[in-house]
Amino acid sequence: MKKKIGKVFLVLTGILFLIAGLATDAPSAPPSPQKGGILKLSAGEPPFLNPMLRATIHVFSYMTWVFNGLVMIDPTQEEVGVEKVVPSLAEKWEISPDGKIYTFYLRKGVKFHDGLPFTAKDVKYSLDFFADPKRSAQASMAEMMDRVEIVDDHKVRVHLKYAHLPFLLYLSFPYCVILPSHLSTVSPKSPEFLVGTGPFKFKNRIPGRVWIYERNPDYFIKGLPYLDGVEVYTMLWDTTVDAFCGGRLSMTNLRYGLENKTSLAKIKAHAPDAIVKLKPVGVIRGVVFNTAGLKGRKGPWQDVRVRRAMAMTMDYPGSVVAGVGSPELGLNAGIVPQYVPTGLSWKEIEKVLGVDKPMEERVKEAKKLMKEAGYPDGFKAELVTRIATSYVKCSEFMIQEWRKNLNIEIKLSPLQNPVFFPMMEAGDFDLLYEGMPPTYGGAPEETLGMFVSGVPMNRGQWSNQEYDRLYNQLMREINSKKRAEISAKMQRLFHEEVPYIVNVSPIVGTAHRPNLHGHVMQPGHTGWACLDRIWMEK
Repeated sequence: MKKKIGKVFLVLTGILFLIAGLATDAPSAPPSPQKGGILKLSAGEPPFLNPMLRATIHVFSYMTWVFNGLVMIDPTQEEVGVEKVVPSLAEKWEISPDGKIYTFYLRKGVKFHDGLPFTAKDVKYSLDFFADPKRSAQASMAEMMDRVEIVDDHKVRVHLKYAHLPFLLYLSFPYCVILPSHLSTVSPKSPEFLVGTGPFKFKNRIPGRVWIYERNPDYFIKGLPYLDGVEVYTMLWDTTVDAFCGGRLSMTNLRYGLENKTSLAKIKAHAPDAIVKLKPVGVIRGVVFNTAGLKGRKGPWQDVRVRRAMAMTMDYPGSVVAGVGSPELGLNAGIVPQYVPTGLSWKEIEKVLGVDKPMEERVKEAKKLMKEAGYPDGFKAELVTRIATSYVKCSEFMIQEWRKNLNIEIKLSPLQNPVFFPMMEAGDFDLLYEGMPPTYGGAPEETLGMFVSGVPMNRGQWSNQEYDRLYNQLMREINSKKRAEISAKMQRLFHEEVPYIVNVSPIVGTAHRPNLHGHVMQPGHTGWACLDRIWMEK
């Protein structure tokens, strides 16, 4: 009997020690947010400060904490979708039974950084700007908008031409921001443009070195932001990781910062305690063809047979490794990124492009197309790109493949941003390697709309009547199954005509110090709204 009691005692003692051990190892409750601290980031010099002119990291990195949207994606969630849209400057909204009228009830007592009140007039001005193809690069995403009606100072009605399921998604910060109507004449290239309702106010700038922002004491969300301010240091991405490892930066960036194997290896070696986050960004990178022959840049690339031959002879997995250093940091994808539910799989894209065969067969078929187009001996052209390591390396790899397989001689011209962006916007190129802006995720027209005839984001001004017709049909369709079918047709048509060779959809992210809390990363760039909730543990 004593032996049994002794055994039971030992078992119970062991269980108690096990429970004690589990309790010791269990994660402690998250610390409470603390006030204070300066968040130090970096980015390349912005071409301008209005995201409706172009959705790019080089704009977002300077303006997202200054402005708010009418609505936003829930900044505490990592998922993106219409069901994740929450209030911002609009405290609530109603949707008519037919889905064509959205009534927004605006927050009262909100002030812009210059002290003037936020009203319905500012909402109308901003939404009209967003939907205007003459002013906004995002206008193709607002084609469903008919007019904005001011009901009173704190109530607006947005009338749609037709019901459109993702409409609220398109209005979500940071793509569609609410600008002060009383500053409509201020240049978006001037720091004076940075007057919003957001958690931080523009304070000062040392050209070429740093942009400084301070907490907005009148921010409409009480208790936020936690930080005292934000400092954005002007530097290239390659330098950012070194600055972070050396302790000069709090994060590599809120969204970008780690996009290749080299940068990840540096973080692991020199900042082993850093918190690393990676996620599909929604960007698609590749080569744009000047199919319209803009600025007199006419040539073989205007012939679809030449474009198909070039697409057919590309080593797609190899181009991913060339650009980002590892297949784990990028996916081969089509015009709609694969994380969007209606995006075609890479296997389907391979069939459309004709790259589902051995390279030897592809080269043979491609040479036949080149001969039919009148270029059996190849041709010469120029490819321009930004002077960014991943862009240059990938461009070099693709040029090498075309030289080897098709005898096409392409001169590579890596350019600084101030030179590159004006050339891109003017269509002054033969071929151009660039990333298409990241999207929210969940709606196919976010990238498909960038290649509709005449829109600013359609850099080579490719035009196809059937594609445009399908896009108009997609915008009006509310049945999810039919929307997916239309999207698939558009994607196949796009890859048959190849106005843009997509070589990679990158998986990128950021790294931050262990004492930084509250950072939430989402697909695309919608996660910027979390900045007012970021805080530093002292």
